[in-house]
Amino acid sequence: MEIIFSRWNPQWRAQFRAIQADLGGGLKKNRVSYLTIEHVGSTSIAHLVAKPMLDILIVVADADFNDSHRERLKEVLCFSWDLHHGGYSYKGESSIKGRWNFTLQGVIPERKIAVVAENSIYRRSCLAFRDTLKTQWELREQYSQVKQLLARTEIQRIMQYSTAKNKIVSKVLKKAGWTDEEVDEKEGMVKKWYPEI
Repeated sequence: MEIIFSRWNPQWRAQFRAIQADLGGGLKKNRVSYLTIEHVGSTSIAHLVAKPMLDILIVVADADFNDSHRERLKEVLCFSWDLHHGGYSYKGESSIKGRWNFTLQGVIPERKIAVVAENSIYRRSCLAFRDTLKTQWELREQYSQVKQLLARTEIQRIMQYSTAKNKIVSKVLKKAGWTDEEVDEKEGMVKKWYPEI
């Protein structure tokens, strides 16, 4: 598997804001409730090398994280013409329990959406990781070095790449004040049986 990184691009912020407005408008028009739309992942952190792909969280109330709300989101994100770029593909939970995944390919940058519950550990980990790296230059540099080293290794699958980052990710979360138990719970969300293609 080839991993291609780009230098951080300040246009990613503006692109996210446009997507945020598009998604928010489409969801509201179709009466699909949500709380926030967040930019996470490496493209949300200034001066960090990143795969040119926007990682987006759509956060819903804990009570809305259920089958009927998921099906309504699928209808709107995958088939609604109210979104400027409709046609998202639903990917299920994929490799992480407790999130609903959608992707939009064929656009630059590509988009990955994870729909998560407000108080989920996945949302908390994404925000803690992002916010810590925004302020901790040394950790941001260490994370960047790990990513670039892994890109030069013989990694065949995306989950191998993600798992190989666990040590530095844990270090960042502990800097954010997470306990060992919280880090273990977050890592326990990964579906070990996930069949990668």
